[in-house]
Amino acid sequence: MQGHTGCVNSIEFTDDGALLLTGSDDTNICLFETGNWQRLATLTTDHTANIFSAVMVPQTANSQIISCGLDGRTCLTYMRGDGSLASRNVTVETQAIYRANFISSRLVFAKDDPNTAFMSS
Repeated sequence: MQGHTGCVNSIEFTDDGALLLTGSDDTNICLFETGNWQRLATLTTDHTANIFSAVMVPQTANSQIISCGLDGRTCLTYMRGDGSLASRNVTVETQAIYRANFISSRLVFAKDDPNTAFMSS
């Protein structure tokens, strides 16, 4: 699979198994379709350094991604549109929602609560 210009530090399947997310030193997130491993999108984020963790926000129909990394930022990336990445009819917005004073290496969500995420250093 191709898509990043830096090493891949994060690889996660969506809960439904339809997509694979990767986060990289290039500060981008790539989305791959698991049926044929086609890259559907390369998403630019607000990260200024390596992404170490990128996961889909639960209960958002695979439309929101949260990521963290070397810069201490936690970024939320929204995909809006007809919901079809394959049709490329999707608008992407990203914003830094938290800035830690340490390297953020991993994100997980509380079980059954898309509003609570935990981050480790």
